[in-house]
Amino acid sequence: MITLSIRGLDIDALIARLSKEYSTVLKRIWSNEYQTVAVFAGDEASCGQPILIVLEHEIKPNICKVECVAFAYEGVFGSDARAFWVDAESTFLKAMKELASHRGWQLDLVDPEIVFKDIKCPHCAAVYSYRTEQVFEGYSVRCQNCSKTFIP
Repeated sequence: MITLSIRGLDIDALIARLSKEYSTVLKRIWSNEYQTVAVFAGDEASCGQPILIVLEHEIKPNICKVECVAFAYEGVFGSDARAFWVDAESTFLKAMKELASHRGWQLDLVDPEIVFKDIKCPHCAAVYSYRTEQVFEGYSVRCQNCSKTFIP
């Protein structure tokens, strides 16, 4: 998962770019006088990897948080699944950096606090990392693949 903070942006230009590049499956945009929230789902063009992008734009300070999650399933991609996942996210990050640079926006990569890194689910053997907000009371987590809970 990649989380970006973008300041001083033209939200319409960002939404247009995300719509064009990442909305082959889903595009939903909600807006009011205070904020814009958008969700885009599609495939990363360079590798065909499923990708989900969530955008939260606060209008008054003109600050936008963009989260990108690429999906990889070991059953589909074999042992190279992690390489595809990293490739899709890094390709997205590169595209956003180029757009921000071209438009004069301030883009910062936000490091989420990872509590558990590369944890293997005992039920389905999927491997994921978990952030603070994904950890339940008692330190259990929900597998992002099979949805069963377990304690890492």
